[in-house]
Amino acid sequence: MIRVDSHGTGPDLVLLHGWGMHGGVWGEFVSRLSAFARVHVVDLPGHGHSALCTPYTVASLTEAILDAVPEQAMWLGWSLGGMLALQAAATRPQRVTRLGLMASSPCFMQQPDWPCAMPEAVLQQFVDRLQADTAATVQQFLALQALGSPEARRQVQQLRHSLHERPLASAEALAAGLQLLRDSDLRPLLPAVKQPTVLLYGERDTLVPIGAAHWLQTQLPQARSLLLPQSAHAPFLTHGRECAALIREVLYA
Repeated sequence: MIRVDSHGTGPDLVLLHGWGMHGGVWGEFVSRLSAFARVHVVDLPGHGHSALCTPYTVASLTEAILDAVPEQAMWLGWSLGGMLALQAAATRPQRVTRLGLMASSPCFMQQPDWPCAMPEAVLQQFVDRLQADTAATVQQFLALQALGSPEARRQVQQLRHSLHERPLASAEALAAGLQLLRDSDLRPLLPAVKQPTVLLYGERDTLVPIGAAHWLQTQLPQARSLLLPQSAHAPFLTHGRECAALIREVLYA
């Protein structure tokens, strides 16, 4: 069962969080969006109040979410959530009216032809540490999300506080999610994305290098972009007003 909390009135907007988080981490960003949209905040499978689903692949997670959200909506995904939004936009275009990618990548691990991602060794470290100490690994990931931001300490505190408002992700979901991030490469799907798109990225992001956003701009000529010099991996925390304003423009265009 997928947990979806809905807020506001207006065009439907689906929000998908990242690895290890849950829908509660969006915080006041939901209030900004619900001023002009009907916002559907999803807990990804195995996170928050949503049950785990198997197999834990981009395709299966996306289908589970499609069964739980409105027939037609804009999908906005942050980090791992962006992969699922991209999958839905490319493979179920009749369901996704507009696409939003925030600090997300079609391929999170470096490849010979894809340098703007995390080295395999870094992802493997997360896998190894997760097996040894799940809680400490999630806390380290919170710190990495804010690394590079001028307000890193405050952002980590915000994420840590909101993370404990709902059940934490299960160990199985965390491990399967890391495997998904290691194994998935959605770059071949980009030519199928025809929807109006918004790209929201922090230039100080250490998890998704800004080069990924630049590449997406070349693949999605219809996209509107907001590249934030002072933001890291959580633009909705540091630049929520600016992000919401561009989302509104694309949603109502």
